[in-house]
Amino acid sequence: MARKLSSISPDWWDYTTLDSEIIDAVARLTPRDLERLSRPGFKVVMYD
Repeated sequence: MARKLSSISPDWWDYTTLDSEIIDAVARLTPRDLERLSRPGFKVVMYD
């Protein structure tokens, strides 16, 4: 399956080439979901 062409630059891979299901899932993330993405070596810090 070929990847979607980028809306920004057809010769590059970027966020516009991601599958629509992934984009939709990310759009549903809450701030609490984002905080839970922290793991060793990757800390999510939120500022108000």
